[in-house]
Amino acid sequence: MFNILKKNSIILGIVAGTITPVALYFLLSFLVDALSLQLTWGIQLVQDKNIELVSIFSNLFIMYAYLQNPKYEMTGRGVMLSTFTLALIHFYLHYKYLLM
Repeated sequence: MFNILKKNSIILGIVAGTITPVALYFLLSFLVDALSLQLTWGIQLVQDKNIELVSIFSNLFIMYAYLQNPKYEMTGRGVMLSTFTLALIHFYLHYKYLLM
């Protein structure tokens, strides 16, 4: 099963760099909702855009792991491409008023 993660493919990097933040976003938003419901009576302490940023930049750990080994350079580049693309989309959606 883990042999698929040992391929040097830009497509694998893009897929891994997209799936990881999405899964982490849903996990973190569930945890924040559950904890804020119990501890603060429903007052949300962390905004959704901050959860998105944390989940997007968690790709840096994956990218670092792949780029350390020159054998998997293309996979690391795919993760880097998806990370920067997701970050640009995030900043455009939440901070487009700064562009005007």
